[in-house]
Amino acid sequence: MSSFACTMLLVLVAVSHFKQILAGGINDCPKFDCEYKLLERVVKTDYVQKEMENALLQLQKEVTTLKTSLEERDIAIRKHLDNESKRIESKVIGFSVSSTGTLAKHQLIVFNDVIYDPYKAYDRNTGIYTVPVSGTYFITGSIYVPTNNHVQTEIIAGGQSVTRMYAYSPNSSEQGANSVVVDLKAGSTIFMRVEASSSGTLYGNRWTSMSAVCLKPDLSAS
Repeated sequence: MSSFACTMLLVLVAVSHFKQILAGGINDCPKFDCEYKLLERVVKTDYVQKEMENALLQLQKEVTTLKTSLEERDIAIRKHLDNESKRIESKVIGFSVSSTGTLAKHQLIVFNDVIYDPYKAYDRNTGIYTVPVSGTYFITGSIYVPTNNHVQTEIIAGGQSVTRMYAYSPNSSEQGANSVVVDLKAGSTIFMRVEASSSGTLYGNRWTSMSAVCLKPDLSAS
């Protein structure tokens, strides 16, 4: 029963009750109170039901809006990841550089010969490579020293010393090399520096070098 119909019924009952009062007084109509209260309860119940229906409709609208928003965001994320995947697949992530020169303690080795760097992430002025994409990286370094030189270097990646190279040549030139696999975040850095106990020089002409390649990009972290 609609609230309008219930309201009209209450009015009719009230009119009937008023007529009974005029005819013989309210005490002569004990049945009226029960009927009136029952109808009043029906009207209130109908009102509450309407309010609940309206609230449910509003909730359904909000759920639909939220679902649409999440679907649009999911599509945007998938599109972004697909574009990033295509961009990364088009170029191998990594670099390869070489250098020479006299070394000082804890000096960063600046490799001035950039062999490979498609993302332009290596700074030939500072000797620092900035990781463009998060992922698992293979890093390798090689040093070559002339006779009567003692050089020990380390590669710093993501703020940590990840591998060391050592070359000592009392009677002839000597080479030292090492490699490591590490997980790095985009924006972290890679560089090679001389350790405190070293002294001497390094051969150039690509005898001394450092390289890195991303084995497995982590697109979700970039």
